[in-house]
Order: sequence, then C-alpha cells, then structure tokens
Amino acid sequence: MDDCPQRQQPYRTLAVVAVAAWLAAVPALSLLGHRRLAIIWLGAEVLVLAIIRLQRPDGTWIAARSRAFDVVFGLLLAVGLFALSYYANLPRVR
Repeated sequence: MDDCPQRQQPYRTLAVVAVAAWLAAVPALSLLGHRRLAIIWLGAEVLVLAIIRLQRPDGTWIAARSRAFDVVFGLLLAVGLFALSYYANLPRVR
C-alpha cells in the first residue's frame, strides 16, 4: 500500500520528470558542442541532489546508505566535476 497521500503524488511525479529532463539535457548539450557546459550542468545537478538529500527526512529515499555518506559523496562528486570541467574543451590528441 502506498504511504503517500494523494495530494503529494503530483509533486513526486513532477520531481521525477524534472530530474529526468535535467539529465537528458546533459547529453543534448554535449552533442550540440557545449561539452564544458554539459559537465557544469551535471555538476550542478549532483550538487542540487546532494542538498535535497540533506533536507529530506530519513526513510524517504534509498535506505542502503546513510544520509551523511550520500551528501558528502554528492558534494565531492560535484566539486570534482566542476574542477575537471576545464578539460572538456581540450583539443583531441591525434
């Protein structure tokens, strides 16, 4: 049985659609030639999801890991993506 009230269901659906659209923008930006922007976009998404994970109560997301691990890992991943985004526009080595 679903423990989510009916009034919250559209917000869950909207959140899933927003994350899917944000993720779909990353390869689209890359294919359009904006590789560095695509990596920055992905880093921003990881950062936002880490902040959301910090705000959400326990038991609402996957409970296999602790909240602290998810937040720290997300922040480190976002910082790494931002730091390495400079290298996305380097010319190919032939």
